[in-house]
Amino acid sequence: VCADTESLPEHTHLRTLTGHQGGVSALVVRLDGTLFSSSRDKSIRMWSGLDGALLRTLHGHKGGIDCLALTRDGTLLS
Repeated sequence: VCADTESLPEHTHLRTLTGHQGGVSALVVRLDGTLFSSSRDKSIRMWSGLDGALLRTLHGHKGGIDCLALTRDGTLLS
């Protein structure tokens, strides 16, 4: 996870999120800091932006997930 804020130097490494069994194909960040990652392992993971804790794993896709998108208000993930 990298951050680009006024309080941190540009692209400062904050932590490594581990858990996917395949390569990560996409990452989106909700306005509240929650992160969503997709992978070739057919899962989407939801992470706390505060401490990097895994909040939820979504299963059910029949193949790897190539991209993610959030609605503007952050209530729907596709």
